[in-house]
Amino acid sequence: MKSISTFFNEFLKDEVNLNQTRLKVAESGIEVIENFLTRNQIFSNNVRTIKPQGSYRQGTIIKPFGEPSDFDVDLLLLLDEFNNWQPKDYLNNLHNEFKKTKRYSELVDRRGKSRCVTIDYESDFHIDIVPAIKINGIFKIMNKNSNEFEDTDGDGYAEWFETKNLITSNQYLTKVVRLTKYLRNSKTTFSIKSVLLTSLLGKQIYQSDVHQRHTLYKDLPTSLKTLFNRLDDYLQSRPSLTDEIITNPVLPTEKFRHFDQNKYLNFRKCINTYNNWINEAYEEQNINEAVKKWQRIFGDDFGEIQETANSRMKCNT
Repeated sequence: MKSISTFFNEFLKDEVNLNQTRLKVAESGIEVIENFLTRNQIFSNNVRTIKPQGSYRQGTIIKPFGEPSDFDVDLLLLLDEFNNWQPKDYLNNLHNEFKKTKRYSELVDRRGKSRCVTIDYESDFHIDIVPAIKINGIFKIMNKNSNEFEDTDGDGYAEWFETKNLITSNQYLTKVVRLTKYLRNSKTTFSIKSVLLTSLLGKQIYQSDVHQRHTLYKDLPTSLKTLFNRLDDYLQSRPSLTDEIITNPVLPTEKFRHFDQNKYLNFRKCINTYNNWINEAYEEQNINEAVKKWQRIFGDDFGEIQETANSRMKCNT
């Protein structure tokens, strides 16, 4: 008889995780963009490094849900500073280099983003290229609308996330983030950018957890329960959106965008509801009733009703 933990692992593999075909598409797209930029007449001599950022680098990228939907890869294009270039020049000139080519002329910047150059492929996939430079030891990205530099620290954030992930063992933080993103995309009851969602979940992991990891993070359903219980407590103790909530945990001067008081209150309410559902499903000892309660959270594709004369069992081991 399958356990709830087995159903979680199967659900991740079959419904949540980005499949190998799409991963290969992403890898190919990254390689092509890298080749383009390192051979480009204007940018090649100033390229210091090109590397993935965000959910692709953290391993929290998930399969597109519903139609229309796609997945994206963020590429940090770290450059040496160009003399006499304003912030907007980095983005506008990068856009122009793609635009004047036959291959990219119809694919570039169809989304109107202000801090990156986007390449939209014909498949359900796009790449956001984020140019950056380093000024006085601080990484800066550019906002072409305001023509300003903005602080960022993708490397520091990735290291922070990996430290949190290691505490949970078996990459349970990564898996909980994927599940929560799937919950967001499938329920569509709340709206929050992935980087902020990832940060809020990561903040619920403490260094002292290393002494209790085999209890707090013994498997995926237990890890989900631990982090949602803590996230709910964190949000309920904060009735208003504050800078502390939206601040990059490794860079106080960077605030995550596209979140306001109304979105926060709705998110706070939804997390409270889903946390209660998670607790109910986790405590259910009847395997078939547990499946039904987890399906209330993740949909009918989670698990399966099992035909058995004795359906009572320990669900979370």
